[in-house]
Order: sequence, then structure tokens, then C-alpha cells
Amino acid sequence: MQQLTLFPVEKSKERASDFNVTKSNALVEANYRLTLTQQRIVLLMASMIEPEDEDFKTYRIYVKDLMDVLDITRPNLYAQMIGMVRELMRIVLTIRLSDGKYLNTHWIQSQEYEIGGGYSDITFDSKLKPFLLHLKSRFTTYKLENVMRLKSVYSIRVYELLKQYQTIGKRIIAVEDLRKMLGIGQDEYERYNDFKRYVLTVAHREINEKTDIRFEFREIKLGRKVNEIEFIIQKKETENKSEELKRQREARKQEKENKKKALQRQKIDGYLAQLSPEEQAALTAEAEAIAREEGGAFLKDRGISEPILNAYRWKIIEKRLAQ
Repeated sequence: MQQLTLFPVEKSKERASDFNVTKSNALVEANYRLTLTQQRIVLLMASMIEPEDEDFKTYRIYVKDLMDVLDITRPNLYAQMIGMVRELMRIVLTIRLSDGKYLNTHWIQSQEYEIGGGYSDITFDSKLKPFLLHLKSRFTTYKLENVMRLKSVYSIRVYELLKQYQTIGKRIIAVEDLRKMLGIGQDEYERYNDFKRYVLTVAHREINEKTDIRFEFREIKLGRKVNEIEFIIQKKETENKSEELKRQREARKQEKENKKKALQRQKIDGYLAQLSPEEQAALTAEAEAIAREEGGAFLKDRGISEPILNAYRWKIIEKRLAQ
């Protein structure tokens, strides 16, 4: 079986943002539940399928590529990815077939990896071929980047279900059917208000902020019970490409800066945890003294905010650790 890597020529987020995901409508409406990272791994693999492919390939995903595309920094992600793919091999999805029958199958057929290799070779289950390969009709296509920015597994699934009906502009789904598609158990969000708060409202905010469509929803009641949801779907006006790329770069830059600050905060907390209360107080006093000296008149007669104080604590700790 031919092997295909996520970035066969060059590693670039801009290139990944151009990848498309194409699924049959039956797969879009399938009943299953994955974690956020599992969902993203499946979508990355699906985006590597070419329209002319007659069979699945072995899809090699490097951890570094996964971190780049997801824009995350997480220790031990390689071991976690191996475990998540192994769990994917056990997860069952239920697909309703055109003849009214149902198919229970799995996402992943096999996984190969090398200890310390930094990659995983993954193959789709062969039963998924009719739903991902050589699709001529009744399928849904969207840009990978639209779902990779979403932080909720429910937002990803709702996006797919709405994207399927984008040209129509409206879709009505029974609440019970929607719960099944999203893999929500009977003992989860039993009250409709909880389902609305943690699923619909989150998806509404995320999809409207981060994707190429927006939607509003209306509750259709049967008596006093909300029985169906009517989704009104609109395509967003496209941004100027250069402005869009600039916005994406700025967003990534800000996110990296936030992660850097969070990491610094963790290191500061870890270092402080090793100090006695007296040593902690001395470190804070030293940081405050340096801040007032370097800040001059600006900080002379006013309190020093915690972020500023942390920055000076970090300078002191860095020097100590370097020694």
C-alpha cells in the first residue's frame, strides 16, 4: 500500500490550510463520538485523500506536523498520539446505508510506529472506502482549516452537518437525532437547557467566529418540549486573501505569545514551590526592586501588576537556573 505523508514536499501551515476534507453525506450524518484530537487526526487523514484515489494509502503523520497544524505545544504528544490512534481502532461508528440498513465499523484498520520515531503510519478501515473514496454525488467538501480552529468536538460535527446544507440555507434536525449523531449518551445533558448551553451555544459561537459560515437556530416545540432545531445557514463574505493571511499570522503570533507566558508562569510556580516562604518573599522583593529601578518614575509611586512582577521574577530565575 502506498504511503503518503502529511507534508510530502514542505512543512507549511499555509499549505495545510488549503487541504480539503470530502466525506459522503452518509458519513457526515454517522453516529459516533471522538475526542477532539482523535477527530483532528481523522480529518487530517481524510484531507490527504486525493479525488482520483481508488484505494486508501498508508497515511504517515509526524508529531511535529501534527503540532504545527494544530498549533499546539504538548509534552509527550507522540506517546499520546499512539494511544489515541489505538483507541480509535476500537471506536465504532454507525452509518445508515442507502437501503435503510446500518453499518457498524471502525475508523482505523491498522497503525505502525517506531519507538522514538516521531511518526505513526495509519490506515483507514477498508469498510470506509465507499464513504471517502471516489465520491461522485451526495458528498460534502470543506476546507480543513475551518474545523482545525474549533475547540469543541460538537462544533466540528455541527459544522459538517450545516456545511452539508449550506446551498439550501436551512436544515431541520430532531433533537434526538442530533444527539445520536454527536454521540451524546442518554445520561448526558438530559435537560434540554444543558444540551443547548454546552452543545448548541458553544457550536454557535465557535462556528460563527472561526469558520466560513454562520448560523442561527430556532427551537421547534411539540407541546412544551423542544422537539426539533431549525438551523439557518449563511456563507460569510470572504476576506481579502492578504488580510486573511495577516489575521491568521497575528492570531498565531498572539497564541504563541500566550503559550510562552503560560509556560513561564508554570516554570515560575515550579521554582517557587521549591523555595521556603522566606525565600519566595525575598525573590519577590528583589523582582520588585529591579522593576522600580528599571521602570523609573513610571513605577516609582504605584503598585506593580502581577504580569510585570512575573516578568522580573522570570529574569531572576533564568539567571539562577543558568548558573
